[in-house]
Amino acid sequence: MSGVRGRWPVLFVALVALTFAANVAASGADRGRVACTPGVRSVGGATVRTFCGPARGVAHAEGKTFHFSGGMCLVSRGYFTVNIGSITIGGQGVKPKFLYLGIDVRPARDGVHANQIVS
Repeated sequence: MSGVRGRWPVLFVALVALTFAANVAASGADRGRVACTPGVRSVGGATVRTFCGPARGVAHAEGKTFHFSGGMCLVSRGYFTVNIGSITIGGQGVKPKFLYLGIDVRPARDGVHANQIVS
């Protein structure tokens, strides 16, 4: 984590851009997206939760670019939430099977938000 700590301003700008892109994408029409089945399922012995929808985004961190698609944005219980892709759920030693991005921002309003949840 110490290597990432010094890059927080860059990572934060990327996440702000990602959140904006996901929000804009969620407001547009679904353009030829492949069918998606949301929910929880087992894949190779691991539990996976899939999110579906038009949200998409790009994140830049540590010199790498990550593209995410097939997700949703919503406001729930005072949080603006972005979930894109499929998250592998499990304990220690369970390796991710898919790309996933999750952002929870509280309060759900425009502006700069420190100490938020990103996974």
